[in-house]
Amino acid sequence: MTRYQTSARYCQAHQVETTLRSCSAASGSKLRELHQEVDSGLRPRRAYTVDDALDDWLAHGLDGVSARTVTLYKGTITPTLRQQLGTVKLRDLTAGDVQKALTAQASRMSTRTVQISHNVLVRAIRRAERDGAALGSRRRLDR
Repeated sequence: MTRYQTSARYCQAHQVETTLRSCSAASGSKLRELHQEVDSGLRPRRAYTVDDALDDWLAHGLDGVSARTVTLYKGTITPTLRQQLGTVKLRDLTAGDVQKALTAQASRMSTRTVQISHNVLVRAIRRAERDGAALGSRRRLDR
């Protein structure tokens, strides 16, 4: 083996070792991130539905809201949203889905109730995005 061949082999081995080290570091940091998410109580699930987002929002997003408003949200608004959009995965939800659901509500509810439904849905989705539960859901549903 010539001196050049020995040098080339050393360079290749060093390159492989460096690559393995950097991959190991990257996967270690990714693993640490996942542990932090779990420790902080986030629920990053691929099958996160509109129903899940509404549950989380009702459980944690109503601080400072009057009892009458909570009753309206739980008794009137969220049941109709659940009926029409509850099983849709949040990451698959489209503006067309929301429009169809709100149009169906408009035929049997007041305009103000439909507006509140839209606001509740947007708040639930924003909370899910902020908490990292919606994994990839970045569509805006604002008017």
